[in-house]
Amino acid sequence: MYGGLTKTYEYYAPILVGSPSQMFTVQIDTGSTALAIPDASCMLFADKQTQTNCRCGDHQLDNFYQHSNSMSSSKLQCLPKCKKCNRDGVCQFQLSYQDGSFINGDLVTDSITLAGLTVNATFGSIKSESMRFGQLQCSSHYDEYSDPPVSSSKRVRDGILGMAIQSLDPDNGDDIFGKIVDRYNISNSFSLCMNIEGGVLVLGGVDEQYNSAPMRYLPMVDSASYYAVNFTGIMVDDVLLNSIPLSNPSFDSFHAFISQLAVNYSHLPGTKTQELWYGHCYNLTEEVINQYPTVYLLGVDTESQPIKISIPPTQYLVVYNEEYCLGISPIDVKKVSILFGDVGLQGYNVHFNRHNRTIGFAPVSEACSPLSKQNISLSIVSGNNQLLTAGRTSFDHLAIQIKNNGSLSSTQGLMVEFTIITGDGTFHPSLSKVVQNVTDRDGVAMVQLSEQPRGSFRIRVRMIGNDHTNTIFFTLQGGSSTTMSGWLITVIVLLSLLLVVFVGLVLYKFTDNITQLARRVASSQKIQPDRYDVLMEGDQFEIGEIEEYD
Repeated sequence: MYGGLTKTYEYYAPILVGSPSQMFTVQIDTGSTALAIPDASCMLFADKQTQTNCRCGDHQLDNFYQHSNSMSSSKLQCLPKCKKCNRDGVCQFQLSYQDGSFINGDLVTDSITLAGLTVNATFGSIKSESMRFGQLQCSSHYDEYSDPPVSSSKRVRDGILGMAIQSLDPDNGDDIFGKIVDRYNISNSFSLCMNIEGGVLVLGGVDEQYNSAPMRYLPMVDSASYYAVNFTGIMVDDVLLNSIPLSNPSFDSFHAFISQLAVNYSHLPGTKTQELWYGHCYNLTEEVINQYPTVYLLGVDTESQPIKISIPPTQYLVVYNEEYCLGISPIDVKKVSILFGDVGLQGYNVHFNRHNRTIGFAPVSEACSPLSKQNISLSIVSGNNQLLTAGRTSFDHLAIQIKNNGSLSSTQGLMVEFTIITGDGTFHPSLSKVVQNVTDRDGVAMVQLSEQPRGSFRIRVRMIGNDHTNTIFFTLQGGSSTTMSGWLITVIVLLSLLLVVFVGLVLYKFTDNITQLARRVASSQKIQPDRYDVLMEGDQFEIGEIEEYD
């Protein structure tokens, strides 16, 4: 996974969509079910009633989804189970999130690949998207016809992938992970190892190499479709906040938590007036941050033993515009409870066991270290120095491989960027000069040029998320060599035609002379059969004296 709270406020991972496949980056969200990626016609909205002139595609990291370019894509036609249909008879989806963001559009069915596992599934093709969903802004002076278009932000990922169970949201697309479980018969569980920068998503269980201590499990709340567990209390440093009713959350839970922090830590910025706790942000130094308390969540595990999940200030204070804000907020899940979200999961390998309805926690090990610190390198596998000759309808794939030179546990699921530096052409099927793709289980990533490229090409390849990795280049030959091959074929064809004409004229002349001779013989006197004295001088034929015999 990529991202992290210190950079993007979320974790995201690459997926492949369609046939031929195109890569998109999606936020990994355990609080929703649906998959959604931006459509080619997607527009940004300031709010649900106010459409801007800013297109989703202008901020795209990996281009946008066009179902007509995929041979395996189909729009979901209106059925009785559809909650809403458009005027064209296509089933629609609508999603709103706790932070106030929203998306909506068409429901489509296509091929989806996550971590090398492929299923056909129904998901959302976003037509309308709030700017907050993609962490975007749209300038008031935006001009869609300017070159390049003027906009004030760039998204860090394309869409969202919900990992919650289908019963949470049965109307807005399939539970992608659930379909993977059914097709590949893997364990109905997954784990998220989340570090400061990036992490690892494991499908079908948990990888214990990412644990620095044994995993402890808490039972999920029986009646909840969310991944919810009950905690029995909160500790702030060594002070137990007994008045917080976490086992039966109410609207006052979050406010009671904040109030007690304000009383006991009023000497710290933003605490005395409670501004920090209610959304105000401050410019804090590392020394000041370390004076804020560590928060502990208390509970009882599946073996009836006490468990304590620690959340230090370096996790719950999140950087925004170079200032620090509180990353803990109230959330309305039928009753208002406290949402710790990624700030509570960061630093842990968390196992979501959907089969046993338990959630496990273990502190992360060094194996879950940020991708930026890994010792890896790129090398070319195939496709370099190929000749772009005329008449070819397809070209060899450009393939690279990531080599693990250090402690990286797997080279699968890593993102690689291909950029056309020189050359008149684009990549297939996005028709873009810059594309990203994801490595397979062998660490290999491939792209292909579109038809009829012109000239020679130089293509740069670099690793995403690791600036220390070497940069490699493909060189493809074209230009004059392609033109000469066409002229050579033309010359050969013309010479062949001339030779045929010449041979035909010679044969015609010879045949004509033979015909004339036969006619002269037939008109002469009767002679002994099969006896002729024929004289040939040059190109003329003469008949000698003919004698008749009895």
